[in-house]
Amino acid sequence: MKAIGRVEDDSTYTDVMVPMAHSQRSPVFLLMGGGMGAGKSTVLKDILKESFWGGAAANAVVVEADAFKETDVVYRALASRGHHHDMLQTAELVHQSSTDAASSLLVTALNEGRDVVMDGTLSWEPFVEQTIAMARNVHKHQYRMGVGYKVDEDGTIIENYWEQVQEEQNADQTHRKPYRIELVGVVCDAYLAVVRGIRRAIMVKRAVRVKSQLKSHKMFASAFPRYCQLVDNARLYCTNALGGPPKVKWLAISLLLRFRNVVIFFLNFF
Repeated sequence: MKAIGRVEDDSTYTDVMVPMAHSQRSPVFLLMGGGMGAGKSTVLKDILKESFWGGAAANAVVVEADAFKETDVVYRALASRGHHHDMLQTAELVHQSSTDAASSLLVTALNEGRDVVMDGTLSWEPFVEQTIAMARNVHKHQYRMGVGYKVDEDGTIIENYWEQVQEEQNADQTHRKPYRIELVGVVCDAYLAVVRGIRRAIMVKRAVRVKSQLKSHKMFASAFPRYCQLVDNARLYCTNALGGPPKVKWLAISLLLRFRNVVIFFLNFF
């Protein structure tokens, strides 16, 4: 497994993933993707135990829209009523505000050169592609949130999630190493995701519509091979297994041959 270490040429990312001072290595941008209920949170807990993240996690920024949603006062008050239909409407009510809050945190953390973990479905390709493009250039230019997804009166669709600030505003941008971009995909059988979604709705009062849930799995699975071409390293976890502690198993030779930077794991999910 590659790691993050020092290189002599600051114009390239470092590619050795070992614990070391932040100033001596490239910052890491880790994208955690997978449909709703795939098991991303469980996999992330496992990843944060790795030697590199064991030293870096304390100062890393974790960006997750659902976390903002759960701290929203209105959301918590409405969700506490406990009715399934109310939970769905409540989640949809605060979706945009929680997404905007997560985007604001993400662009701020990348501008500061922090280690960043972005936890989301990664199901919308234009957003993911633009986010990776921003991360590739943020050591040279500062960014801010763009207009997002907009439909003009004439029906023209505009998707501009990030935009560079004016060059004069970049005058004090210090010389920085470029980001190393890692992708972790998490997949599981659809029925398991639905069961987990129902269980989560009962336990933490956070519900999603089954149709939206299944669509997020399909869109991420379709986009994952293309995402692999945009990042420096990728891993794919399958969380189908039930019972027992998380266990890493090796294989999936066909994908290893097709994508040289992909490693696939199978985890027991509990």
